[in-house]
Amino acid sequence: MNSSGLIGKLHQSKHEAAPRRMMLRCVAFFVCLICVGTTLLAQDESETIVRVFGHVGMVTQNGRTWHQMSEQERILFLNGLQDGIILASRELSGDPLSADPDVARIQRALNATMVKGFHFSDIAKQVNAFYADSANIKIPIIEAYKYSLEKMKGGTSDYLGQMIVELRKTYNQR
Repeated sequence: MNSSGLIGKLHQSKHEAAPRRMMLRCVAFFVCLICVGTTLLAQDESETIVRVFGHVGMVTQNGRTWHQMSEQERILFLNGLQDGIILASRELSGDPLSADPDVARIQRALNATMVKGFHFSDIAKQVNAFYADSANIKIPIIEAYKYSLEKMKGGTSDYLGQMIVELRKTYNQR
């Protein structure tokens, strides 16, 4: 066989292998897609997705996790939550001495997510009461925390009732 015949056979086998390679790529893509889909569908029931900035979904713990924790773990969880709020606020504010209007907004957010004069054990008792109603089990702990703070700050029963309705509508539909 001359060299042009050999090159012709190689060229022909390349063309025959192209559909096979494409088929293997498609199979690999679908296997990956199935793995990702299965992972997403198998999300732990003790986790709930929370929207941040209106469109980014982040996974956080809900009432199922709260019920599995000891009282000390609950207090530590709330302490860590508050530390996380402080850390995020410090990162967002940059220079703490700045007169930037964003610093004022961050300070308002800090005030809204903390309550003076209470211990974490007091907040934990309020979160316990929140999750005593099984209709609240899918609501993230961070939302139960915010609700509890509102209650401890003297929120009206109408306002607190509206909060519960909105939280259930948001998280129990998922």
